[in-house]
Amino acid sequence: MNDSQYRLNNALSRIAGYEIPGACPDCTATQTVADLGGGVYGIEIAHDDSCPAFQARGGGGDQ
Repeated sequence: MNDSQYRLNNALSRIAGYEIPGACPDCTATQTVADLGGGVYGIEIAHDDSCPAFQARGGGGDQ
């Protein structure tokens, strides 16, 4: 792992599990960094069901 990867991994590990506001300009979505193991991280974005950006991608509404 090079220095840049180490710094990114370290930063992501410190915020993993926290809900961070401001993930979408169209709703009050939050984003959460998930530690998937082995130095791999994912970001989950939780939109409001009524969000037009979320609905445009097939989410929200009556689903």
